[in-house]
Amino acid sequence: MYSKCGELGTARKMCDDGFSSQSDLVSWNGMIAAYAHHGCGDEAIGLFKEMCNLDIQPNDVTYVGLLAAGSHAGSVDEGFKYFDELTRDNSIQIRQEHYACLVDLCGRAGKLKEIHSEASN
Repeated sequence: MYSKCGELGTARKMCDDGFSSQSDLVSWNGMIAAYAHHGCGDEAIGLFKEMCNLDIQPNDVTYVGLLAAGSHAGSVDEGFKYFDELTRDNSIQIRQEHYACLVDLCGRAGKLKEIHSEASN
């Protein structure tokens, strides 16, 4: 609710208790998605790194948030880095949402040709 209203600081404060328990992937994903939605790519990526440092395994939803964060922040290279990481992780199935985020990422940056080259790999 707080993130939908643009109150990211309050949303993060509310989630911090869930983060400390290291068990609620939904809270981590929700906050990554909130940062992504509001164009705070660096914060989303920082939170992802913090999550991984705590040995919390990302899932497909986590990567949708990361790719959206790269898209909204204009971080094409960062977005491709995480898409590549996703394709190498055999435990996570790539979904249409991942490809949609990749198209959005490249489209916003005027680099749609990269999509074709990435899809060919």
